[in-house]
Amino acid sequence: MTTIPESMVGIVGQLRAAIAQLESAERAWPKALDAAHSRSEPPEVAKMEELLHSATHETASELAFTLWHLESLLLRVSLRDRFKIFTASQFDRVVQQGWSTALVQELAKEHPSVSLIELSELIKELWSEWQRLPRAPQPAHG
Repeated sequence: MTTIPESMVGIVGQLRAAIAQLESAERAWPKALDAAHSRSEPPEVAKMEELLHSATHETASELAFTLWHLESLLLRVSLRDRFKIFTASQFDRVVQQGWSTALVQELAKEHPSVSLIELSELIKELWSEWQRLPRAPQPAHG
């Protein structure tokens, strides 16, 4: 299974923590804002609500979507590293076409030192791993 490189785990964790902090602030600000002004509602309150919503909900949503993209790219880089026997174009052909006898035979010409059985298994494994990578979430419209 492909995982995020160890060198990036801390960064990803920090970004997840930032999302959690923003979500916590999003839950807390309505009560705090109510307590911050008197019973009358000055016109500034509506603008503050708008700004707080943007600063918390919208920022957390955008950061979560950006983090998903980052993690996806990290997983893809990690997968390419694991299958470095393939050039970038060979790798791309495998993930676009999937396993086929024709592809195995074609790549065997470029990898004469690798047995057909081993090459076939590498192609199947790469294709399988690629298919298990997360697919893009739909962005939330908030």
